[in-house]
Amino acid sequence: MWNMIILSAANIEAETEKAFLIKMPNRSLYAGYAFWYPKRFVQKIDGAGKHMSLSFGDDFMFSLIKKGKGKRKFDVIEKIDISPSSLEKAFNHKK
Repeated sequence: MWNMIILSAANIEAETEKAFLIKMPNRSLYAGYAFWYPKRFVQKIDGAGKHMSLSFGDDFMFSLIKKGKGKRKFDVIEKIDISPSSLEKAFNHKK
């Protein structure tokens, strides 16, 4: 089964040709973490592009990364995997 959450475009930290780097909300257990997600599963909701929808399957695991500071800003210093329900809770979506 497919699910969807709504997120602010402000949560998009970086963009490549094929993916977005999405940062986790500051008011969540995962503040400071981010994850790469394929563009084909992210769509603009309104014409202004202020909100995006992110689609994912029930069995998908999200790999969150946390980068260092200063000289280590490009180094991944921590990595955790979370479930779709944990992602929904972090973005304040109720199932």
